[in-house]
Amino acid sequence: MAIQTMTTNPDSLQNILPTKRDVIVASKEVAPSLSSASSDSHSDDDTAEVPQDAIIEPLELGVKAASVDVEALDAEDTAASIIASKILQLVETYGSISGQGAAAWPGLSAYLSLVERQVYAGEPIQLLFSGFPFKSSVASGHVLGHTPDLGEQLALEHLNGICSNIAAIYGKGAKVHICSTGLLYNDLLEVPEDVVLSYQTALRVLAKERGLQHLDFVELSDVLQFDAIDHLKNQTSVLARSTTYATALSANKADYIQLGCDTVGIPRASNALPVTFLYKAKSSISLVPWQSCISIELDGSYRSAPADDLRDDKTYELVFGRNGAPSHYRAKSEMWNWKSDGIDVDFEHLYPTGIIVRPKYEPPSMIALPMQKVRTLSQHFSPIVLRGFKDTTEEEHFLAKGHELGEILTWTFGQILKVKDSGEVDRNANNVTSNEAMPMHFDGVFKFIDKVDPETGAVTKVLTPPRYQYFTCLSTAPKGDGYTLFADSRLFFEHLPSPFSLSRLEKLTWSMVNDGFWSAKQTGLPLVVKHKETGAACLRWHQPWTKTKFSKYFIEIENDEAGEELVNVINTFLYDYRVCLRFEWEQGDLLINDNVSMLHTRTAFMNNCEREMWRIHFD
Repeated sequence: MAIQTMTTNPDSLQNILPTKRDVIVASKEVAPSLSSASSDSHSDDDTAEVPQDAIIEPLELGVKAASVDVEALDAEDTAASIIASKILQLVETYGSISGQGAAAWPGLSAYLSLVERQVYAGEPIQLLFSGFPFKSSVASGHVLGHTPDLGEQLALEHLNGICSNIAAIYGKGAKVHICSTGLLYNDLLEVPEDVVLSYQTALRVLAKERGLQHLDFVELSDVLQFDAIDHLKNQTSVLARSTTYATALSANKADYIQLGCDTVGIPRASNALPVTFLYKAKSSISLVPWQSCISIELDGSYRSAPADDLRDDKTYELVFGRNGAPSHYRAKSEMWNWKSDGIDVDFEHLYPTGIIVRPKYEPPSMIALPMQKVRTLSQHFSPIVLRGFKDTTEEEHFLAKGHELGEILTWTFGQILKVKDSGEVDRNANNVTSNEAMPMHFDGVFKFIDKVDPETGAVTKVLTPPRYQYFTCLSTAPKGDGYTLFADSRLFFEHLPSPFSLSRLEKLTWSMVNDGFWSAKQTGLPLVVKHKETGAACLRWHQPWTKTKFSKYFIEIENDEAGEELVNVINTFLYDYRVCLRFEWEQGDLLINDNVSMLHTRTAFMNNCEREMWRIHFD
């Protein structure tokens, strides 16, 4: 069970934390201005990965108080307040109380003063998540075992994503501190202490293995302090200890935004945000990973459910992790069965989307890969990364397996585009073969075919982009550089904020004007299209893009009064960490991506870098 938390009254924070004018009086010195930057203030050479709003830097003391510009301070107050409000509004979207018609999260106002002061001081935003106590008893039928599984992995990556999203609007970023509450009441539920500690250790190892740098684990004793721990020994109910824990949080962690989970039997403090994870419930059981297990559905989504329900359902199969422990269930399908093709592989599911497929044993040649199964997987789980196979940079093999995927498209340059930095900087050059960042887009926005009306003979141009992309990686950018980003339409529509909705977007069209290499004007482009194989709604979009040496793209929504606002919403949520995978290449990777259900882009990479990909389009 998760122990829900309480926080201090925001008015008390006014007494605890000094105002800027208090600081001025105390020091007699103040800096006159804050530096800020927006995405529109970058030079043409700037290629930020994620659109950013203002970034507030800390004040530096050094100017005499007599020179203080009160109007400037008021403007700085306003700037910090705007950023703080944006941060809290973002955090709220991670809660189960968000959504159309839901009451506002009390933390929007309760934590505003706190976050304003952290922003003004140029400090990372501090959040504290209470949960991850220990796994429920296996006998309960809810879980797969005592150790973390895919549910914990996805949950930790989800919490890490809160900080990554905050960093996109506030340069100093954030940190989520996780307090495992297991030792708060394990004795009352007869869970041995060593089981609790083993679970906590495994969580730390998992976070380190996944590279979740925005997470930190704190000890229960750091939150409660020793006098509270002694007091707990005299309390004999989970509810009483939960109340003590909440009181200790108010006293000892007043400078943290409190996060928790809605868990049966545990009351939630009014200001603590109940976090929902990326996966949804298949039944009424709690969504928390320590009281359920994960099922992977055929549409690419994650669901939580009691392990017994899935164990008894013959349409699901149990999957073991690379450590040999039970990891999750998945809906049965022939696309998972590669043994019948003579290959034994592991499927690693990524957050928030994508799969890495690796050979379990001696790596076979790519010639043995079942490409039709790869194609089917890509329709639901894109991108599909085939890692650790032999011969993936052999052009003959690469092309041959492309023909097995589907009908290869031939362009003016041939069937394979060799994507590397050409060094050209002329505005009429192709930005694809540069080292610049690119806009979020789908491939083939300029590919049209003539459609003849059988009755009138009239010819119209019909946009027919390729349906799939197929890559091999010959050489990577340096570590931490040259990412490819993939945004999933299904996840985008799930997180699209009110008042916008799928039904509203399905009625809309957009236009694009661009110059340079891709000089063209297009109108009447549908914003939403249906996937041919799955029938799913897919976003068809090209991000406006003017910060470039090459072709500039000017985009407008044609038939919605809130079109300008919608453009900003689309561009923001396509980069949201709940929607968009940041993928780092390894040499020899093969990657297949659905060009209809997914949008993609890349980050910039250093000049004179040997990064090289080969790309094939197929239908």
